[in-house]
Amino acid sequence: MGSRSARFAINLCIGIVYGTLSPPINLLCWVNFWVCRIVYGYLCPFAETKKADLGGAFFHSQLKHLFTGNIIYCVLMIGVLARRGADWGPCAVAAPTLGYVIWSMNRFEKKFSWEYLSFKKATESKASGKSEGTYDQPELVEDLTAELAY
Repeated sequence: MGSRSARFAINLCIGIVYGTLSPPINLLCWVNFWVCRIVYGYLCPFAETKKADLGGAFFHSQLKHLFTGNIIYCVLMIGVLARRGADWGPCAVAAPTLGYVIWSMNRFEKKFSWEYLSFKKATESKASGKSEGTYDQPELVEDLTAELAY
């Protein structure tokens, strides 16, 4: 499952990066994903064995790879605009995008804690007594508030 996720991420990055310079790449990328959808739509439920659910880790890795692909795309476009542009104007307009993508990648890594939920956030809804649409066993809620008071 991990190698499949990495392959899909690199294929999407190739489609994004080189599709701007050569539009037929976008068509090939679309055909590739369409065929993969048909093939893996059959393989996953019918031909493969059950595996542990690690989708979150693979999805996180795919997003990191796409950020890396966006950095490569920004560098490529800045280089193309610098080479093909009449002056440095288009390159100067495109250059700040590289900083923004790097800032967004760092923010994604630091701000969104997908792997671990802080204890404070996990107990906020239980401590306030507000739980909409869920059943809370009274004994467990009392134990949780007693632990928080401790």
